[in-house]
Amino acid sequence: RPAHHSPVERTATPSNVTTCQIPRSSPEPLRRRAAPLLEARGVSKRYHAGTDREIRAVDDVSLAVPRGSFAALVGPSGGGKSTALRCMTGLETFHGGTIDIAGATLHPGSGSKHQAELRRVRQVSGMVFQQWHLFPHKSALENVSLAQEKVLGRSDQEAGAKAQALLTRVGLAELGE
Repeated sequence: RPAHHSPVERTATPSNVTTCQIPRSSPEPLRRRAAPLLEARGVSKRYHAGTDREIRAVDDVSLAVPRGSFAALVGPSGGGKSTALRCMTGLETFHGGTIDIAGATLHPGSGSKHQAELRRVRQVSGMVFQQWHLFPHKSALENVSLAQEKVLGRSDQEAGAKAQALLTRVGLAELGE
């Protein structure tokens, strides 16, 4: 394994959500280690089905993603992966735990009363939805560029260049051509 990859411990929670815990031990001295770009601690999200049934879509999920690294949530369909990502990017409220993302902290129930934190999260994070959430009349490059233009105010040219770099980074460069 290359030295830049950290071992990841995976455990299944009762709701079949895969929890990734990146070990805190590192060969680097503590003073040189940067804070994670994303750290979720004990995040939970539940839905009520009728008056007597509670569904725990995300149950006590914790993970840390260092800056410059890639991470994946892996699990069965319906296991809460997309819900966890929506919570971690401030697109959906959650009921327990905390989420630190790029210097902003989200708390349970973060909503309209926490607009400044949500705005900060949305300026540094993005999520491309599965399947039907992409604009079918736009290319992959245009879909990735859109939020940069609308949210960050980047020019078409600047957003396009950044979008191409992002597509290349995740192995999809040919979709931007």
